[in-house]
Amino acid sequence: MKTNKRIISCILSLALAVVTVFPAFSLISLAENSTEENRTSYKFDFDSYANDFGLGAKAENGCALTLSNDKSYSGNTSLKFEGKKNNAATDANVRLDRQSGYDSKIKVGSTYVVSFKYFVDSEYSMQFYYNFAADVYQNDTLNVSTEAKYGYQMINGNYAASKKLGGTKADGWQTETVQFTVRKGENTKGKNPDELILCLRSLRAVGVVYIDDVTVTELFADEYAVNFVTNGGEPIEPIIKKNGETVENLPTAAKSNNKFSYWCSDKELTQKVSAVTFGAETTPVTNYVPYTLYAKYKESLESRTTAFDFDSYADDFELGAKAENGCALTLSQDKAHSGNTSLKFEGKTNGAVADANVRLDRQSGYDTKIKLGSTYVVSFKYYVDSDAGAQFYYNFAADIWQTDALNSQTHADYGWQMVADNGYASSRSLTGTKADGWQTVTIQFTVVKGAKTAAAKKNQTPDRLILCLRSYKAIADVYIDDITATEIYSDEYAVCYNTAGGNQIDYRICDEGEKVYIPESPVRNSDVFENWYTDNNYESVYTERTC
Repeated sequence: MKTNKRIISCILSLALAVVTVFPAFSLISLAENSTEENRTSYKFDFDSYANDFGLGAKAENGCALTLSNDKSYSGNTSLKFEGKKNNAATDANVRLDRQSGYDSKIKVGSTYVVSFKYFVDSEYSMQFYYNFAADVYQNDTLNVSTEAKYGYQMINGNYAASKKLGGTKADGWQTETVQFTVRKGENTKGKNPDELILCLRSLRAVGVVYIDDVTVTELFADEYAVNFVTNGGEPIEPIIKKNGETVENLPTAAKSNNKFSYWCSDKELTQKVSAVTFGAETTPVTNYVPYTLYAKYKESLESRTTAFDFDSYADDFELGAKAENGCALTLSQDKAHSGNTSLKFEGKTNGAVADANVRLDRQSGYDTKIKLGSTYVVSFKYYVDSDAGAQFYYNFAADIWQTDALNSQTHADYGWQMVADNGYASSRSLTGTKADGWQTVTIQFTVVKGAKTAAAKKNQTPDRLILCLRSYKAIADVYIDDITATEIYSDEYAVCYNTAGGNQIDYRICDEGEKVYIPESPVRNSDVFENWYTDNNYESVYTERTC
């Protein structure tokens, strides 16, 4: 015996968004990649020094250079440089032996890639200078002078051309990498210089800098290094290859709450690099810095999404709302999609238009900002508490934070920028009954400033998301819950799933070129799922495609 089964067809929709991405702070790491046994490679982490006496250092003009257990990048000990005067230059030098007298030699004429970690222990920005020199090993402490004519060979010949670094505590541990060839100082006497010296200068700055994990790697003739700046991600070792060799599979950077996109040859992250051919022209050393690639990321969707579930509001007073013409907008525990609390919109009049607005902060004054020029996908759940059914309207706007209640006027002329610029006349309508249960709506818009923002606010940036609701001659209660706002980038697309009364499926964000995600078949009572369509007339069957 045949049975009749209802067939459901569902609608899939796609959208595009526009935004730009900004780089984070830099962090790199260096280690030796060759397996050749005669390659010189050292790592100085300062744990092997017995005490300050074995450090082989000298300082002048009130600064200090000591071993410290206060802060380290690895192990327990780092090198602590204290610039104690703010009215003069203070210099300090340290011989990079693993311990006093250890035979960690460098060679005149050889080229080295040198990297180190540094931490600026200051709430305010502090700058300092560094250089490297080569000297003949002496049993006594170093001569504080760092001029090349005294036996040192620095990167640029003297401190006037040394490299400058800076930072604050907020920057954490940073990495610096340089490349240079060891040459003999013009007036060096006796043996060839074979000891590596780290030279530090604080120029009229009072503060503390910690140095750790100084790595020295020799480059052979016809070899080149490619360095990786992971911009706050996990360190990646450089690649050392011979002239003419090509690396097509570059490493992948990893950063918390971010998705790696690709490498760039510029700090501004505009020049994409997919492969590298090593050579003097293709991977040049610029101002003593090896050829460097910079990681570009996308911030994870989770960190770009703000959720408003209304459970975090203490009471109606903190809601940041205003209503007019008899309607009301309050917190309610009568009904919620998740948690215990939702937003209740009461259309109390059937003879006029009733408008209400609510500022979407987790709580009063909470810093949940949106960005002018950015694009957002916004979704929310709603429930129409009416047996007969009711229609209401919604929109979103951007406004400048105010401590007083919202102005109920929502037209763009008054400083708002809604989904439709014509005010509520072009707002989106929603309908439903109790039988429909909780429904989902998803929209996408770019935040722009209202055409006639009030004069008092015209130079300010709208950065608060406002939900606008209207009851048009209808008496019914509508519950709103679980509002999410996700910023999407220029190469991302949103895919929404209308399950035609079946179980709800959240929208997905996919990258350009990525295959469109198709979820498992939705479920609606005992009906049989037929197919996904790209139009609401169920005429265009979805076929596999990429975003």
